[in-house]
Amino acid sequence: MMVRNATILRLRRRRAAEAGVTLVELLISMVLLVVITGFLVGGIALGRRGYVADHASSADGETVTALDALGGLVSAALPTQAEKIGPRVAFDGRSDALDFVGLSAGHALPGGPLGFRIRRNGTNLEVEVIPPPGAAPLPQGQVSNVVLRAVSELRFSYFGAMAAGTPAVWQNEWLSADHLPALVRISVEFADSRRERPPLVVALRQR
Repeated sequence: MMVRNATILRLRRRRAAEAGVTLVELLISMVLLVVITGFLVGGIALGRRGYVADHASSADGETVTALDALGGLVSAALPTQAEKIGPRVAFDGRSDALDFVGLSAGHALPGGPLGFRIRRNGTNLEVEVIPPPGAAPLPQGQVSNVVLRAVSELRFSYFGAMAAGTPAVWQNEWLSADHLPALVRISVEFADSRRERPPLVVALRQR
């Protein structure tokens, strides 16, 4: 009888040991959980960094392309005389906006001379196209185009001599002159400082 009781007691102890979780097993489970969590967090962080880098690279490419196009447009400014205002040219350069007559190569716009206005409207840098007097109206949607978004500041400055015999210097305005400035500097600042670029300096034809 005592042998039978001892056997039953051993079986009960073995079942109790098998039913529970030992301290070693608990520690191993916790270590595995920490390792798996670390891999997950690292993967998420790596994916986020990759997304941010790819997004920044895409934004940089768009910014450079837009600034290059803007520089090409300004470089096509013509020393066209303004109508009924004597010898002055149709070029109104201010610190925050620029109006001029440029030569369009066609494509989406009619070929030939067109009026252009570059300015900041809210947080957008826009180029407005102004057809010359008597010309056919532009297709809908081509009057004003957004070149860059999230712009916080737009500044123009102009290099040249306003009058004969005076030194050529940088100035904030170029108004009522009988010739174009030699250079136009375009400074664009963005809400995202990672998109900042050095000022764009454009040379203008004088004849």
